[in-house]
Amino acid sequence: MSQKYSHLFFDLDHTLWDTDRNAEESLREIFEELNLTLKGVPDFDTFHVQYKQHNERLWGLYSDNKVGKDAVRLHRFVHTLQDFDIHDDAIANSLADAFSDANAAQAIFNSRND
Repeated sequence: MSQKYSHLFFDLDHTLWDTDRNAEESLREIFEELNLTLKGVPDFDTFHVQYKQHNERLWGLYSDNKVGKDAVRLHRFVHTLQDFDIHDDAIANSLADAFSDANAAQAIFNSRND
């Protein structure tokens, strides 16, 4: 007797989908598009280090039910920009919106060769 399935689910984060590389490539593209070096950020690598610290801290707070997903989505960029003395909510919102769009479009998958 064969069983028919109506749905098949995959956990893409860190299993099939290379979440970290996709996020980094998305951020790199956005960093260049927004010309963040002209706004006071020295380079992408420095920006990325700061972003990862804020992102991890905020997701930790989310896991502890202390902040919502929307707060994580925006404030990881607000705090990262503040590290470079950039206090511009419009840029932070642009980063948050562009990151959501760009990250969804990235297609870097984990492979056994990585």
